[in-house]
Amino acid sequence: MRKDKNKKIKSAPSTERVKRFPKFGVLDVAIILLIISIIVGLAFKYNFFNSFVKFQNLDECAVSYSVKNIQKTTESFISSGDTVYFKDSGKAFGTIMESSDNSNMPLSHSPSTHTFFENGDPIIVTYPPDTRIDATGRIRCEGKFSNDGAFLLNGTSYLSAGQTYVICTEKVTLEISIIDIEPIEKS
Repeated sequence: MRKDKNKKIKSAPSTERVKRFPKFGVLDVAIILLIISIIVGLAFKYNFFNSFVKFQNLDECAVSYSVKNIQKTTESFISSGDTVYFKDSGKAFGTIMESSDNSNMPLSHSPSTHTFFENGDPIIVTYPPDTRIDATGRIRCEGKFSNDGAFLLNGTSYLSAGQTYVICTEKVTLEISIIDIEPIEKS
């Protein structure tokens, strides 16, 4: 018997079924597109849109602060325009500005005083003017006042008078107490 090389050998029919993709109709595609658009819409509404709007309408404000019992030489390390950060989080606070609208100095200062009590009587000690000082200054920042008068720095961090923070610039670290927060009038 000779085998013919050109002859094809037929195999037995297979019992396996070919898997086919499900058929999609127009209604199925419309439902899938609707679900995707709802998910994208919710993502924009709660993430993108809120963060975008939050930073759009911020007011420029001046945060007045006081710092107590610092060395007189510290004053020379603070300049108008220095960027201020929160020491604990590293987030930007704002920039140092003049201590008042009539001054070009970043700090107003007076000799530092301490009150001690001896036998129930207060004794006030004033340091020599060239050694220790108490100072006040202002920081320019952006934020929003809420309807109840609270201030949100950069729209996210709550600040109010009486709070104490440790701030730093490139050259100095200070513990400040916030005195007042007021909007800066644009002229």
